[in-house]
Amino acid sequence: MERIDWLESEFNQWAKDYGHGSPEWLGYPKTNILDPRHSGSAGFVRSSSRTTSDDVEDIVRDMRANGFWKHACILTCDYFAKHLTLEMRLDKLRGLGVPCTRRGYYDYLAPAKMYVLGARMTQKARRQAA
Repeated sequence: MERIDWLESEFNQWAKDYGHGSPEWLGYPKTNILDPRHSGSAGFVRSSSRTTSDDVEDIVRDMRANGFWKHACILTCDYFAKHLTLEMRLDKLRGLGVPCTRRGYYDYLAPAKMYVLGARMTQKARRQAA
């Protein structure tokens, strides 16, 4: 797959904005919102202005909701846990119920990136047409 610098930049910014350096990178909040002692927000709070990271997050959530849950998990893992070795990422995924081999990781990652690429290009085209 040819490297697309602007998309890589968007993925990295998304990881910075939404990953917030925590182990909850699969979308689970830092605190248990069902705990009666919980107060305040669970996880990332969006600003009033829309960012590229918000667009990428919406696309990844859409991917999860439309039958590409494993793809979304692996994409999220790849960017939110870049500091981990591949073996550590695979262990983390297995622990969360997403078993995957080394080859499978990349077999799911490539189409996940293409999914986001297609959705981002569609968003950009719609904004230019408006």
